[in-house]
Amino acid sequence: MRRILPIIILLSWGLWLGGMIALFIAISSLFSVLAARHDLAGLGASRIFRNFNVYQLSVAAVTLLAVALHRTSSRNKVPLLGLLGVALGAALVISLRLTPLIERMRLASMTHSPQFAKLHGISMAMYSMEALLVFIAGFLLPAVLEQKKVE
Repeated sequence: MRRILPIIILLSWGLWLGGMIALFIAISSLFSVLAARHDLAGLGASRIFRNFNVYQLSVAAVTLLAVALHRTSSRNKVPLLGLLGVALGAALVISLRLTPLIERMRLASMTHSPQFAKLHGISMAMYSMEALLVFIAGFLLPAVLEQKKVE
């Protein structure tokens, strides 16, 4: 288990950050290609976001749990757990609150309303913050994984 946890940590962290980058690329590409069909782009984006939210919560939970279980005496472990915990919190807010609200507004044809614009802006800010926190956490990973293990 000692050798497998660092591998799980690195893979799940990489999948989390890489997934976020892929999400940003996919959504911006979708709206660029379907600029004339905003409704169709919104439909596609809706499905992408729903699927991504399940994915991100899964890899985020695995990452946080693996870091917590990793037996290390590193003083960087607490800040790493903090960064990942806040990022997971953002993912939970996005997945359980913002995405359902935005989807209901999309289905009610309210995508051009000020309320939709506000929720969309909050969602974009939260996704960006989450990605930044996961990115920064990556700088703490080597120090945490290289420390002597606590016996």
